Amino acid sequence: MKVSPMLKKTLLILLMVVLSITAMAVIAVKYQRAPQVLTVHDDLEQELEFFDLPQRLVVLEPGAACRLQAWRREQLVVGVSSEGAHLFPRAENLGPRQAITPLQIAAIRADLIIVGAESSTLAQRLREAGFPVLTFAPSRLAQLLAGPELLGLLVEAEAEANEFRLELVEQLASFRQEAKEQVGPEARVLWISDPQLTVAGLNSLEDDLIQLAGGSNAAEHVDGKVPLMLEDIAQLKPTLILAPPESVPLLEEIFLQATAAEEEMQLPRIISPPADLLAVNWDNVLEKANWLKQELLLPEENIGE
Repeated sequence: MKVSPMLKKTLLILLMVVLSITAMAVIAVKYQRAPQVLTVHDDLEQELEFFDLPQRLVVLEPGAACRLQAWRREQLVVGVSSEGAHLFPRAENLGPRQAITPLQIAAIRADLIIVGAESSTLAQRLREAGFPVLTFAPSRLAQLLAGPELLGLLVEAEAEANEFRLELVEQLASFRQEAKEQVGPEARVLWISDPQLTVAGLNSLEDDLIQLAGGSNAAEHVDGKVPLMLEDIAQLKPTLILAPPESVPLLEEIFLQATAAEEEMQLPRIISPPADLLAVNWDNVLEKANWLKQELLLPEENIGE
């Protein structure tokens, strides 16, 4: 039987169409089955990628530990430091946070380690060993408020995370308003970060805490953290100075000299804050702010009394 050229051409076109449709269908199926990658960034701007949500967590950051327990995600936690062991009785107690080693993490096959700023050395060692590490170490209160959403996303607790975030925002606003009324604008805080006399100005976590506690920043002309000369510090006229213990005697001497030369200048209170005052997390930020507020409410004391 002879097939006409026209019929041959028609059959060839139909075959090409069928092959094209089949190829497109295969590509579509492959695309649909391709794993979706979840990319997130922590407070240190470290990038993490997940093909699947983590199922075996080691939690060394107190705020995250409290949230996971409150959100009923205990089943995901396989390891915890002794500081948070009471929250997860079924998880392995790895001992004090500062003594945990990468070998311990490897032994329990964790697929995500959650740490805070106080575990920076361990976090670096874990990253170098190839472990996925998520760090919550906010440098501003706004960054602190963004953390619950990230944690909720990773443990499938978005609704709980959003509810908690809204509650925390409301609590901070209420605390700030009450503290502002109690303390007043005359309370001027100078926060010195180190023995090099680096002062914390605007756009810093220290400034956020000062504002939250109802005070004003004596270094309001400074953006970020900047070292200042002693004579410049004396001219800021703070009512309260937070400084490292080794800097207190020098500051006391400088302000005694400044007040002797300028009769109207008052001596500020100079104290050393708790070492962990800036280690804020979602569950202690109000406690930290309240400590500072109480210091601002204390009467002024003369140096040396």
